[in-house]
Amino acid sequence: MNKALSITRPKQEYEELCRLHRREKDARVKQRMAIILARWEGVPVKEVARQQRVSRATVRNLVKRFNEEGIDGLRDKPRSGRPREIDWEQLRDVLLQSPENFGYPVQGWNRDLLLDYIKRTYGVSYHPQHIYWIIRRLGFRSLVPRPRSYAADEEEVEEWKKM
Repeated sequence: MNKALSITRPKQEYEELCRLHRREKDARVKQRMAIILARWEGVPVKEVARQQRVSRATVRNLVKRFNEEGIDGLRDKPRSGRPREIDWEQLRDVLLQSPENFGYPVQGWNRDLLLDYIKRTYGVSYHPQHIYWIIRRLGFRSLVPRPRSYAADEEEVEEWKKM
């Protein structure tokens, strides 16, 4: 059998891999584990590829990676990409405060205000729609509360909501 296509790891890792496969939450890692388990059990590469709907090269590459790195080799590796230009934790702290604390003459944050703050503080420009994505990632639901009429009768409002 071709060494690149067979599992060369110690047999005790098979039981550990079976146990981890049952508990794995990440679907991509779980599929990789299933591919390795199938190969360990002697299922042909072509059949594993067909069952998992991946290429034969993917199966071969995973086997090679598993043989070299073990179970950790089945997890996603850090990917390159553009680093964040702002510190989200600092931005979260800013959003928890009033814009008045930062020299703005209003009491609640809105998209344009936040864009201006980020531009002045960090020198970074974001597309207006991207701000909403950042806000959701930080765990906020909306930038400003919905307008509310203080002249409205509370009891009538509650009755209307029930209708």
